[in-house]
Amino acid sequence: MEDVSVKKPTVTARKFRRIAFTGHRPTRLGGFKTRYGQRGEDYIRYWLEQYATDETVVLIGMNMGIDQTVARVCAEMDIKFVTYLPERSFGEGWHPYPQEKFAALMEKASGCNYTSDHIREQSVDDDDVDMETCPYTGDERTVYPANWGELYYRHSQGLVETADLVIAIWDGKRSGATYNTVEYTTENTTIPVVHFNPYKDKVVGILNNGGA
Repeated sequence: MEDVSVKKPTVTARKFRRIAFTGHRPTRLGGFKTRYGQRGEDYIRYWLEQYATDETVVLIGMNMGIDQTVARVCAEMDIKFVTYLPERSFGEGWHPYPQEKFAALMEKASGCNYTSDHIREQSVDDDDVDMETCPYTGDERTVYPANWGELYYRHSQGLVETADLVIAIWDGKRSGATYNTVEYTTENTTIPVVHFNPYKDKVVGILNNGGA
């Protein structure tokens, strides 16, 4: 395995206060305990050691896989982390063991944001469709998403739009939630995105470099 300690980032050398992480679930990493997941964890530790300060807050989505690895590493390194979940029932359908791990990590979080809490139920009046301002983008929109895909899309917005750096543990394939988060960030913001590919064990690109 390549030594991550010698991998030098090419984004502007400065400390980042709010770092958002996005990454794959175990199915995209070959399972729960594979060299690809370990490579992701090694790189997460490397970046936090290089850039985290006492003021740093890490933003994560808390799905199984890279998200929860980030949470565990933050807890071990005594770094504050805030979770962004699509809804309050998130994780309820998991088996007991991952639910227990999820609950234990959530207890260590400094805060939690639920996307669904920002969405009011649609008006029951036939001719009255309420509108609201999106808390993440400022855009006017109908008050309830048309489907769960829309809810998760807004979830990705909330995760990245308060960050000043995004680190994507991403295999480079143009599908899935990690890709959707990267795509949203690069197309709608100037926030730098560090793309670490765990299958190549290296940073393969800095997207939006020199932006926010």
